[in-house]
Amino acid sequence: MKFRSVVKEHWPQGAWFARWSKSEQTVHVLHGSGVIVRADRLFEGVWDGDFAEGRFVEATVFTGSGIRLQADSVELIPSLDFQNACVFVNPDSSDDEQCASNSLLCWLTQTGNALDPTWGDYYIDLVRVFSVGIVDELPTLRLKDGARVGVVALAGWSISAQGGERMPSAEVDWFEPNFASYRAFIKGVMTRIQENATSPDRPKPLGVKTTLSTGYDSVAVSVLARELGVTEAITILGREDARELGKRLGLKLRARHRSRSLLLPKRVVHECFAMPIGQNRPLAIFDRELTDSVLFSGQGGDITWGMKRWFEDDRLRAPNFHAMVLISQLEHRLRVGYSLVAVGVIGNRRADRVMAITTSPEMAAFQEGERGRPIPRRIGVEAGIPAELFGQTKTAGAIAAPEVFSGLWNRSFKKFLRSVPDPTATAYRREDYPNFYASPYRWTMHWAHEQMKDRYRD
Repeated sequence: MKFRSVVKEHWPQGAWFARWSKSEQTVHVLHGSGVIVRADRLFEGVWDGDFAEGRFVEATVFTGSGIRLQADSVELIPSLDFQNACVFVNPDSSDDEQCASNSLLCWLTQTGNALDPTWGDYYIDLVRVFSVGIVDELPTLRLKDGARVGVVALAGWSISAQGGERMPSAEVDWFEPNFASYRAFIKGVMTRIQENATSPDRPKPLGVKTTLSTGYDSVAVSVLARELGVTEAITILGREDARELGKRLGLKLRARHRSRSLLLPKRVVHECFAMPIGQNRPLAIFDRELTDSVLFSGQGGDITWGMKRWFEDDRLRAPNFHAMVLISQLEHRLRVGYSLVAVGVIGNRRADRVMAITTSPEMAAFQEGERGRPIPRRIGVEAGIPAELFGQTKTAGAIAAPEVFSGLWNRSFKKFLRSVPDPTATAYRREDYPNFYASPYRWTMHWAHEQMKDRYRD
């Protein structure tokens, strides 16, 4: 099989849409200027491997999306083990004609489909996609007029003349269940990602930055990033101030107040809500710093590094999974051209070993009760960061209801809600999904799609 591609200069640089027939040998692709197309693969993002080789499918960590062509199949690759990029595809892999995209909005536009205007629970549906982990049956979302769309998440999906099947996860040389081995493993993955991002073989080498806050996770990530020579970081002010930490780590820190997210242009706010639920909107105030970059982030650290075990097995089943901040930045990420690397989630398929380290006697001096995170605490303290300067409760990077209704776009959203018959209607029980239960906030995805409906039109 082969690609026939056309660059769409007005599209977000990281977006792509592919269409093919099983009876032909050509995959037709429309894509933004940042998507790299080779003879047998296309991709956007970074991974912990040599860029020139392009072997993102076999990577330990891949934060992006892509396609790999085989002689008799098309392999759709989301972010591997991460929830920051999915691939959307026909719900029935037996159909002769298939369409796939790394943007839900793009897939809907190009196929002529739309969100179900009577369904307000897409946030919960996506939480369920991620909470069931790596599965053998393609999960789907409901659409208008009874249509559906498949969601490829966490692991690849192969489509051939026989149908579709989940691709096996790559074999990984994991860490031993001790702190030194795990720390070396994480740092090694970060090193290879940095080399991939800055490779001279890239058409446009990427800058590497880190995030910093007064919490546990970003401090540990920034310590590791500094050991790699990373010198630039971003931090969000308001309810916390990490500037003293930035000085101690020797970081060139760009700081902005979270209130600026209330003044974002509506087109940027639309991007943050095009996938639910926009809770990481403050990141969008750093457009200039994020452009063409890789961002090492502490997001997801509470899931892997906390005292509570989230993942049940190496298929990433998580009954309480709620970390939607990465996928909520999808459209913003594709336009600006950055990759989010949630360092705390690296190695999450061996969460059993991470928990064994967390609760081991060697970590006893860094354990601080149920809310503590011994691993990032130890990384920070051993780097010379005073314990009292980090590990604080912080919320500067997240936006939640009712604050989400504040901003210059508020009037537009409230006007949209008048077209929704019952904004509080839901098919789920509060005890199963308490976050945003029956809240009009859940309809921001519909509002954003309506406002962005021309983004992927030819």
